Amino acid sequence: MSLRRIALLGVLSLACLAVAACVDIDPAYEAFSRLLEQRAAGLQSKAPASNQRTGGSAPVGSSLIPDPAAPPAANSTAAPKGGSNVRTAATADVHPCGNGVCDAGETCSTCPQDCTQGDGSPCNRVGIFYSGWHWPAWAATEIGRRLGRRAYSVEDVLRSQTGTIGSKLIGTSFEKIYNAAQLETSLGFYWHHRPLQNFYCIYHARQPSELLYNAAHEGTWGAGSGPDCANWQARVQDHAQQLVATGIDYVTMDATNLDQHDAFSDAIQLRPFQVLLEEFSRLRLAGIQTPDLAMWQRLPTLPLRLTNINVTNYGFAYVMVLYNVPEYQSLILRDPVTKKKIFFYPSVADVDLNIIKYIEANGGLNDIVVQPMWVGQQKSGGWNFFSFCKN
Repeated sequence: MSLRRIALLGVLSLACLAVAACVDIDPAYEAFSRLLEQRAAGLQSKAPASNQRTGGSAPVGSSLIPDPAAPPAANSTAAPKGGSNVRTAATADVHPCGNGVCDAGETCSTCPQDCTQGDGSPCNRVGIFYSGWHWPAWAATEIGRRLGRRAYSVEDVLRSQTGTIGSKLIGTSFEKIYNAAQLETSLGFYWHHRPLQNFYCIYHARQPSELLYNAAHEGTWGAGSGPDCANWQARVQDHAQQLVATGIDYVTMDATNLDQHDAFSDAIQLRPFQVLLEEFSRLRLAGIQTPDLAMWQRLPTLPLRLTNINVTNYGFAYVMVLYNVPEYQSLILRDPVTKKKIFFYPSVADVDLNIIKYIEANGGLNDIVVQPMWVGQQKSGGWNFFSFCKN
């Protein structure tokens, strides 16, 4: 495997951005704070331009998903309909970081996506884990807001023991957070912490003309429904700029729990990833720097095999569609050696190798590398999530 180790630092959770506070003894982690400080210093002089958002995408068709029964030739380079393997060049209105070229004034500190170190080796990369499971909890909070109920996080409940959230104590019972209607809507999701800009989500329903539109999925997570998230565009821009300012140069989207494609997985995994792609792409067109993006998608595990599943029933097929959108080619995290797009999956159980080969072949483009990642893998040289804390 030619993949160079890239640091995965922390989690952008339901409530807040949190870089990991404790790390293990892997020497790579010891350099994180210094690397982040260098990034922040290098980026301080870069002021973002104004944001312009335009346009949509064509609706999905069956031809966007390669047919496993008719694999393309091994050396095929033709792009499937709706896809391309060409990274777009920078123009005057496009932020240069992410164009594949280390432009004048750019360094590993300001644009590790494009630059190399003095000896020609790839820049060290720093990433963060991003969860898009906000919508049901936000919808429950919105129900309470319309009823005049105050919204509480789990932290609020715990702090109420000491009266640190105000004179009106609510006790330590979780039942105080939601009424019955809110609890049903939330699916049992609670806010762990109150974000700086209050509770938020980034989901909004696709329009019929947009890529991956599915009338049965839009506006619902299957077991419930809710309005589009309020101020979702502003939140995405906030996140992009906060991440860049912190020194984070790529984001890995959480799709580690659900392998099938249905309304629920679409609402909390696929659609949030698509929103980030859409908005980060528009921000870059407006001259605003953003991190790169990658999906960490759960795959069907044995005994499920490529030969006995319908790929259109599984999330990975739709991630491949997004990975092939021409406008997103410069956004997808790439292996610095092979330049292939990185597709993560949680290695919690054995996966049919033919599924991995199918993804990597990508309809004949052969431009994806599938990388396993899970807990406690760094000691064996693998990609790791949640490093163990040490005293």
